[in-house]
Parts: sequence; C-alpha cells; structure tokens
Amino acid sequence: MIPQFRRRASVTGERRGWTKVMQLEFRVGSATDVGGRTRNEDRLVEGARLIAVADGMGGHDAGDVASQMAADELARLSRMPSLEVYDVVASIQRANDRIAVASRGLEGRARMGTTVTGAALVDEHGRRELLVFNVGDSRTYLLRGAQLEQLTHDDSLVNELIAVGELVEEERSSDARRNVLTRVLGSALGTAPSTSTLMPQPGDRLLACSDGISDVLDEAALLAYLDRATPSAAAEALCQGAMAARARDNMTVVVADIVATADEPAGGDADTLPPGWRSTLDDGLEPGGAR
Repeated sequence: MIPQFRRRASVTGERRGWTKVMQLEFRVGSATDVGGRTRNEDRLVEGARLIAVADGMGGHDAGDVASQMAADELARLSRMPSLEVYDVVASIQRANDRIAVASRGLEGRARMGTTVTGAALVDEHGRRELLVFNVGDSRTYLLRGAQLEQLTHDDSLVNELIAVGELVEEERSSDARRNVLTRVLGSALGTAPSTSTLMPQPGDRLLACSDGISDVLDEAALLAYLDRATPSAAAEALCQGAMAARARDNMTVVVADIVATADEPAGGDADTLPPGWRSTLDDGLEPGGAR
C-alpha cells in the first residue's frame, strides 16, 4: 500500500518534520451456505480494500456462472496499488458486458444474470472515501455505533410499487412479486451500478449480503448478530441465524470492520526517514499534496 503524507511545520525552522496520514483498510470475515437450494449460486469477494457479494439469479440458467464472472472481475482490483471510483464502476460494467455476451446463443445460459453489492475504500480528492455499489436486491449495510443503516436501494418491482404508493412497506415480504428484479448484471449491455460515497470512520462495521440473509432477518436481528467481537464471528452468526429462520435460498455474507493502519511517528530529519516515508517540508502542503 502506498502511504499518503501531509506537511508538518518543523519546531526549530531548520529541522524537517515528517508524519503519515491515517490509512484505512478492511478487516474481513465471511460465510456462505447453500440454504434450501441444491447448489450455491452466490459468490463473494473479500479483501483489504474491497468487499462484494454476487447472487446468481435463482430462476435464471447458469446463475453461478454469472456470479463467478462478477466476482472474478472485482477480485482483479486487489492487484491495483490504489483504487478510484472509476476503477470499481468500470470493473462492474466489464462484468455486466461479459455476462450479457456469454449468455447470447449459449444453450442453458440464455437468461443468466447476477446481482452485485459491496463497498470499496477509494482514493478520491486527496482522501480515502467509502464507495458503496449495487445492482439488484443484494444489500450493503453500515453499522456505526449502535445505528444500522441500509446503504443500498433494492432494484426490485416491489420497491418501485412502494415508491408510487401502490404498496406499503408492510406488504413487501408477502407480495407475490417480491422477487422480481428491475436490474441485474447481464440483462443488457451498458448496465452500471448505483453508487454512493461517504466518509469512513475507524470502528465502522459493514455488512454485504445476499437476499438469503435479508429476506429472513429483519434489521433488529441483523443488528443483534452483528454484535460480535470479530467480523468472522459476526458472519458465522448471521448465517446460523438465517438457517435457524428457515432460509430457503443461498445465503452469503461478508462483514468488514474499518480499521486504521498507520500511526503518526514522533518526527525526524529528512535524511533519517524510515523506509516508505517521505519528507514533509514546512511549505504549507495539505493532505494529498494540494496547497
């Protein structure tokens, strides 16, 4: 990881100071289970800067092929030295177009598709931001303090009907159209994810999950299962809770804690910097090198 630095004024006016801007990364745990299905069409990606869940369409042919294509594209981002919003969006669009092309004229794959959701730590505007992305009805949540917030919006017919007043929220889980999606990867060339950005904080906990989890666990249950010491323990608790609630679908969950990875040293001369550090001359530079 390439550290970022900011200038710090020297104490004497002759000595050069140096410091390191706080870096953030994910500490991750995950779990997946076939649930009530005969095969698992969910896929996941977990890394220090990106997490994702892809749910191959249960009623579509070769859903596991589609979700694997999405996961493979996103996993390639782990080899990049830094990530920007463009990198993540372009990766998802490549996955979409690969799936759309692969499904044309191939027997057994004519309707394959997948959802995708997750989050990435991206470097934008001289700072590290949290990018959240989504296509379909898999979800990403943020637990900050004691507050759990759904960060994504389901691309579903029921959501559209609720938005125009034809249904109320209480009818969501019982409506016969609850599994009809309005957008998935592979349905058309050029499909792009919905995105949003926010400022991450150390101590934030993220949850990305397929609808095998969110369909059977309400937000109170999600909050309770997320209250574990480690991301791995929380992920296992969520899967076990969904199984106890008789989940009928594949269930996949990635839990990521946002942690700070860089400490600020006491200071030193420019010619005694440790490896990977850069001198911070007293010239008024702000974080990211902008004046």
